[in-house]
Amino acid sequence: VEPAEGTITLVNGVVQGASPLTFTAKGTTDKGKVQTLTPTWTLDNVKLVAVDSKGTVTTSGALGGTATLTATHATLTATAKVTVKIITSVTPADGSIPPADQQTLLGASAPDASVRLSYPYDRTVFPPGVLAPSLMWQGAAGDDTYLAQVSSPFGAIEVFTKAPEQRLPLPEAAWSGLLRDAAGTALQVKVSRLSQGQATVVAQQTWPVASGPLRGTVYYWANSIGRVMRIKPGSTAPDDFLKDTLQAAGLDPTKCSTCHTVSANGTTLLLGGGEEADDSKASVFDLSTNQVSRTYDQGYGRAWAMPALSPDGKYAVLNDASQLPGGPGKGGGLFDVGTAAKVPGTSLDADPLWMPAFSPDGTRLVYVDRTSRALGALDYNQSLLPGDPFSNKRELVPEAGPSNNAGGIAFPYPSPDGKWAIYHRGPLDTRAVLVPNTQQLQPADMFLASLDSPGVEIPLDALNGTGYDFVAGDRDRHFNFEPTFAPLPAGGYFWAIFTSRRTYGNQLTGSPLGGGEGQGVKQLWMAAIDLHPTPGQDPSHPAFLLQGQDLATLNMRAFWAFDPCKPDGAGCEFGSDCCNGSCEPDNGTLVCKKSDTVPACVQTGNKCTKTSDCCGAASGSECINGFCSDPPIIIQ
Repeated sequence: VEPAEGTITLVNGVVQGASPLTFTAKGTTDKGKVQTLTPTWTLDNVKLVAVDSKGTVTTSGALGGTATLTATHATLTATAKVTVKIITSVTPADGSIPPADQQTLLGASAPDASVRLSYPYDRTVFPPGVLAPSLMWQGAAGDDTYLAQVSSPFGAIEVFTKAPEQRLPLPEAAWSGLLRDAAGTALQVKVSRLSQGQATVVAQQTWPVASGPLRGTVYYWANSIGRVMRIKPGSTAPDDFLKDTLQAAGLDPTKCSTCHTVSANGTTLLLGGGEEADDSKASVFDLSTNQVSRTYDQGYGRAWAMPALSPDGKYAVLNDASQLPGGPGKGGGLFDVGTAAKVPGTSLDADPLWMPAFSPDGTRLVYVDRTSRALGALDYNQSLLPGDPFSNKRELVPEAGPSNNAGGIAFPYPSPDGKWAIYHRGPLDTRAVLVPNTQQLQPADMFLASLDSPGVEIPLDALNGTGYDFVAGDRDRHFNFEPTFAPLPAGGYFWAIFTSRRTYGNQLTGSPLGGGEGQGVKQLWMAAIDLHPTPGQDPSHPAFLLQGQDLATLNMRAFWAFDPCKPDGAGCEFGSDCCNGSCEPDNGTLVCKKSDTVPACVQTGNKCTKTSDCCGAASGSECINGFCSDPPIIIQ
């Protein structure tokens, strides 16, 4: 087939080039004569391109990517590669950046000596489906001209702008398509500046792209408002769902609703208020119906602050750390969330725990020991109830930490596969705790510990930004708190969400403390973590701000949960969306249903019992928390 490779490039929806992309098939007879053939043409990606009987390939321009074109003549076949690139080019409509300046910016190569990109960070992993970041820089003159270029093997965004605020939001629709098409590859980023006739390069970065989108919903406390909010990654605004829910239950939504925990399956929210005049009553919420399912009597309220909730939301282990708001709890043990009664006969009856958390797969419980203050773990098997579901109690990491951060262990949370725990070393009360005799906030950084190999602790330096050349310098170091994991890996990574008081580019630059709680910088950030951490090697990646949260509120204590599952026949994207665990094609769309035939293997995103069930097992797909995952990826 000639040519062996061909590319269709669209700029702002217009195909470039004067003639269409046409392929020709040729064959050689047994006498050595080359002949042009009339083959049958087929494609392996009909969503990307179409081919006619003459070998002319066209595209709608909806997607970028590659396809294999196959020519078949009798028993002979040959192939060619087709690539579609989608480029979005944005220039001011008022003509304020003339073509000559655009060409000068396109040719920029010398590094800029005075302007630096403050956000995003180099090597940040972005998953498809998240909102477009704003490029932010500092140190420029107000009348400078800029060019931002973000490119992948299958497309690009280029934006010419004046940006007097030194801030450039990338176009949302173009960003969404670029991430979708670049999944599993990497974006190359270049920001150039034209100042007084000289073009320079402000920054060049690489942003790896995960191979699949995030799943589930994040529940967090907006403590400037005093209510738990929720947001799906990719949403433009949070959902203030508790306001109407509390009013419908006859409860005052202006009362503080906090100290919450959410079950990993997304069905149950437990609030731990009720003991103070400004508290909402401690309540259990059914998130599948957005209704209050129980309020607890006076005397229980704050005892339910920050408990561990079993993944199905049926059982709780109470938090006994008196240093935290709320607590201590009603002593050790396992409690029935529906009745508030202690489950008799478990090995936790006389063993109150600090900051316990169940693993999303329901196999482990991590905690901080109230005596030694070490990180500990228990195995958990809920099917053993009414017997004792806990076993194999062990210390994982002692309280004494590495020399760069010797703070106490706080807020541990297990990974989706129950093999690791993420936590911070720093203050237990993260609201605004000062170093004694100073006006400095107590520092905190994130670590990872093995639940199977006691003594293994890994500093998450990339997530923390330990060695990153922040524009704000040391101002942005050691202000990372309260991590949790998403209940499933996505796109080849685990995903952590945490509270940070670091600056957000040039948009949020205030003090991390700001004079007290209710002021300063305090937002939710996310970061990718490799699926198979190795002791001595940092598995984390630089963090990015969760777009869509309200930047006017202080946001903290995020829990990431599945969305309540959908019944058969409902639309879906993955099996984890469905109550039956299976998302299958049906008349051209994906719906929750069991496969019409017994599948030979389980597709990525559908329910599994072991790794060998997964169709991609040979290429690294694993059964994690009951679903076949995307294989891990390493992008250079």
